[in-house]
Amino acid sequence: MSSLTRLLAFSLLMLTVLVIAGLAAQSWLQRQDQRLTEIANGQLQAQLQAAVALNRQAGLAWDDQKLQETSALTGAKLRFEVPASSGPSTNLTAVAVPLDDGRWLVVEGHVVPRDIALKLFQRVLIGLGVFALLLAAALVFTMALRTRQKSNSRSPFHPQTTDIGSLSALARNSIRQQAELDKERDDRLRAEADARQRLQLLNLALEEKIHIGRDLHDGVIQSLYAAGLTLESARQLADTKPEMAAQQIDSTLNLINRTIQEIRTYIAGLSSDRVRSDSLSQALREVVNDIRAGRPTDIELKIDDKTASHLSDSQVSETIQIVREAVSNALRHGGARQIRVQLTSVDSRAELAILDDGTGFDVNGISSDGHGLSNIRARASNTEGSFDLTSSPGHGTKIRVSWAIPLLAT
Repeated sequence: MSSLTRLLAFSLLMLTVLVIAGLAAQSWLQRQDQRLTEIANGQLQAQLQAAVALNRQAGLAWDDQKLQETSALTGAKLRFEVPASSGPSTNLTAVAVPLDDGRWLVVEGHVVPRDIALKLFQRVLIGLGVFALLLAAALVFTMALRTRQKSNSRSPFHPQTTDIGSLSALARNSIRQQAELDKERDDRLRAEADARQRLQLLNLALEEKIHIGRDLHDGVIQSLYAAGLTLESARQLADTKPEMAAQQIDSTLNLINRTIQEIRTYIAGLSSDRVRSDSLSQALREVVNDIRAGRPTDIELKIDDKTASHLSDSQVSETIQIVREAVSNALRHGGARQIRVQLTSVDSRAELAILDDGTGFDVNGISSDGHGLSNIRARASNTEGSFDLTSSPGHGTKIRVSWAIPLLAT
């Protein structure tokens, strides 16, 4: 086999390898593009749903300012869109979340990793094309030189200095293109890592907002509601029983001062330590007395101190908030005259139960978006507890939350 034949065979082999490599690179990049796009869109969809749920719990309407704040948090360009009919709009993008007022929160022009993958794919194709052109040019030049040598002499083919220089240039170009491809790959990996970190930080921020909103609703808002009821009662007694009205006003001032202190300790993260020092039963007694606001309601507390001592700090804090929300609901919505709150141990579980004789309600007919019951269910879940609700019209309500406490079995 002559040298020219071997060179041609080697060149065809290299071209075949280049074609196969190009097709494999195209297939891999398309899969990566689809996967990264689905991940980015899914994470953005979850973030927007969490933001809509948080806004719904806070009772706020979506306006242009809220749209701009959410756009700044997510790093995406958002707009409102109203469908032309009752069904979903055909113009909605892949990332869209429905709002309660019939509008859709739509993402437009959001940059996903697809741009990086397509850019890298273009660079790969350009590099392979340039390499193939250089290889073809080298082959044509070699064949022309071989033809000239055959016409001038019958001597065997010997590579000339020009051939060696062309091959050296081809090798240098290949090395340079490979270095550029490696740099593009490293830049892409760094961009993906930055995007993942940014999404994680955004998810943490949204979860913290939801947690703060839940605590404010179950704690501060309930205390302020009780203060309002007490002031309303004092106003009614101001003319007929001024001394009792003055006592209720003093009680309201004490409640407001305690609420301010509760906000401060919540900000400082000291609420669990305060409860530990005063005992859980004492803290619950203060909570129910504040919510009762002088109304003739019989509230019975039965707290097992041994069981309470095995609860974690987070479970202690959530117990107070659950009792506050459940008792407030029983008084406001159920008109209960008798309420029983008890914390006992059953087998190896700590069980918190709140029972009332109020009007009750249809469990299947309540809204899943309501602050009260959804907050109680979330607090139980966040502390690895179980939640159970029993109620029917005219038969009161029973709420049960329990936690597995292995030490209680000994």
